[in-house]
Amino acid sequence: MKNRVDVGSLSQRSFRDYHKAGGDLAAFFGDAGVLDLWPEDFERFQTKLAGTMNPTTLSNAVLRTRIIFNWAHDNKHIDAPPRYGTSFQMPSAKAKRRAKREAGKRFFEASELRKIIDTAGHPLKAMILLALNGGLGQTDVAALPLSAIDFKAGWIDFPRVKTETDRRFPLWPETIKALREAGKDRPDPRDDASAG
Repeated sequence: MKNRVDVGSLSQRSFRDYHKAGGDLAAFFGDAGVLDLWPEDFERFQTKLAGTMNPTTLSNAVLRTRIIFNWAHDNKHIDAPPRYGTSFQMPSAKAKRRAKREAGKRFFEASELRKIIDTAGHPLKAMILLALNGGLGQTDVAALPLSAIDFKAGWIDFPRVKTETDRRFPLWPETIKALREAGKDRPDPRDDASAG
């Protein structure tokens, strides 16, 4: 699976998630053979995970578990996928919606955002404004090349890192200002490849 990171078809973050999921499997099942695992074992595994995860995180854990075993089968590391049974399923959409509702709304009021922006130093202020202005996440901000920013016209043209979906949006004046300020504090690049 590591080679998929090297060729760019799997993100480093996804690889880490699979690696952690594999560690969770190994810690729970020990050195039991795949053919020795029964639906009751997967039901116990899911119950253990559910004690520490919300339904969405649990859903991802179940999916990763199945992907790991499918990968092992497809690559001839195991003769057949395990017998998961009918209980080892991702939580329903209804369960996810209920958990989200019970957790309460998670958002910042405009006044709170203004306080955060006003107290943030550089380059954090630019990062926050990029998130608010264009929906950029941490990976997007880390991978954003200078060539994607048109300071003169006030636009960013940069695909989403995770999906390669095109994304183009106008920059607010305060975002442009924060990006220019952050650029002044930018460390010297280690090599030519990092210069942009």
